[in-house]
Amino acid sequence: MCEMESLATSSKDDFPPSVTNVDFHASSPHPRSSHYKARTEHANQELRRQECLLRQREQRQRVTAGLRDLPTSDADGSDDEDVESKCQADCSATSASESMGERAQEQPASREEMDVGSPGAKRKSRARSRKRDKLPAFQNLLMLSEWLVDLPASFADDWSMKVCPVGKRCLVVAGQGTTSAYSRSGKRLATFHSLLPGGSKATYSPHRECTICDCIFVESMRQYCVLDSLLWNGMDMKQLECMCRFFYTSSRLMEAEGLSCSSRANPYAFTYAPSVECDHESLQTATSVAPEFHVDGMLFYHKEAIYEAGRTPLVCWLRPSLLPKIVGVSASEAFLQNCSPDESCIAFREYSRKKNAESKMDVATP
Repeated sequence: MCEMESLATSSKDDFPPSVTNVDFHASSPHPRSSHYKARTEHANQELRRQECLLRQREQRQRVTAGLRDLPTSDADGSDDEDVESKCQADCSATSASESMGERAQEQPASREEMDVGSPGAKRKSRARSRKRDKLPAFQNLLMLSEWLVDLPASFADDWSMKVCPVGKRCLVVAGQGTTSAYSRSGKRLATFHSLLPGGSKATYSPHRECTICDCIFVESMRQYCVLDSLLWNGMDMKQLECMCRFFYTSSRLMEAEGLSCSSRANPYAFTYAPSVECDHESLQTATSVAPEFHVDGMLFYHKEAIYEAGRTPLVCWLRPSLLPKIVGVSASEAFLQNCSPDESCIAFREYSRKKNAESKMDVATP
């Protein structure tokens, strides 16, 4: 019995660490860089993909069933609401308000009772309440990616790839005759006019038009590279499947005159990031030609994924240096020359250079 217990203990120690300790966020180092060929750790990524797809299908069915039973909405609403309140309602950004509501409940009531006295205290109380209620309208609405750790079994058939330029990820909101770009945290980065539907006086009409696009701002080229769209001319796109959103967005961008080039009416060009099938031949072709911009990496979308705020296993990220290891595709030299340097590879080369220099010094020392 003792021998069996010792054998079980030794075999348990030989297993890789728990999968719950693995960080899949694309902002952290790739999990394979810390656990060499420990594939059993990352098996839960595929499981989470299947659970996420099942949950999204059920959610889409509930939304469809609810819309069939709902009466037609009243079209006589007020037109003088500002663009942030409209688009925030369209995007269902309730998480920020819930968190602020919880924060407001945590405020002690005794302090509010103390402020009831003088007029100055009342003004301070009203200012505090306005500050609590003023929330970033577009905070945490972007759909974020995970590292692509293990290749899915249906990768060639069910996935699509986009080559992403080096730039600032942002949410572009066009409505009420103006266009604004917001960061991931909801901070307004820029305000300008554009030829997006509702983005300027020329494209605005009083029919509640609003357009929200997921973009990458390339400052050196003065253009927004459109990855996806949440809302287009008032049409909610979030519940549509990935390929349907891509087709609709690319079609509308091509139809819009003057949107793909910069001008006085459209100071920043809006270009569409084309999607590529994930079979070996298509990926090899896409990575054999030098792009017009500096490549930051590749985004891989599951074709059935709907647009959800936050991080999801249905959207994955890879740097060009990891393509041969994970996907089995070797990019051409012309493609790699236009890629931004991989910081992890640079750090590893610097570490190797220092180690080689130290070993040579040790050998030279008598």
